[in-house]
Amino acid sequence: MNISLRYTESLVRLAVWRFSIRVIGWVYPLAVVLILALVVFDLLRGDRSWQVGAMGAVLAMALIFPLVLYRNQLSAALFKFRALQGEPVVFQISESSFTIRSAAGSAELPWNAITEVWRYDDCWLLLFSKAHFMTFPLENVTSEMQSSVLERIREKGGKVV
Repeated sequence: MNISLRYTESLVRLAVWRFSIRVIGWVYPLAVVLILALVVFDLLRGDRSWQVGAMGAVLAMALIFPLVLYRNQLSAALFKFRALQGEPVVFQISESSFTIRSAAGSAELPWNAITEVWRYDDCWLLLFSKAHFMTFPLENVTSEMQSSVLERIREKGGKVV
């Protein structure tokens, strides 16, 4: 079975945003707010020790990290998107593997390469590791095709959320 996947720049940007937000999670912003509160509290008390300076440096790095994560993921994704030259990607399904073919090249991977699927209404994010994912646009993908892909991923131990 062959599935034709069409990408748009807005979809790629949205997928990277979703990936970044989900990877960061809710605990990270909470920790940043707690560090900020601690630094502000110490500064208001008049504490100018090296510990407060160190906490300020940690706070600055904590604020920069999500921006760097998003920027790096986005630049890599847009580079790959532009390499498609506006052509669709062919996602070919077989029993033991799937093949991705595009103007940028092709790759054949076993189904167990997908460790997790994050489902959204307009696309899925197929995760290969904690830092690598593929956007799977759902436009023009029938519910039968979607079920077939998810079934194979689940069979090989992939988590679908």
